[in-house]
Amino acid sequence: MYMPKVIKALILTADKFEDMELFFPYYRLLEEGLEVDVTAPEKDQIEGEHGYEFEIKKTSGLTPV
Repeated sequence: MYMPKVIKALILTADKFEDMELFFPYYRLLEEGLEVDVTAPEKDQIEGEHGYEFEIKKTSGLTPV
């Protein structure tokens, strides 16, 4: 039985991200069938520079500078 390979992608971001630099690749990767995780320094809802919000479910453990 053929089992299709699951391709995963990880996007690193933080609060006050440039909205389109997160959303464009995120949705394009989903459209192509990849499993996409988005991570930030803290689990929470983050907001982009233009007010779009995104819920973070995984943390990166990194500290933004």
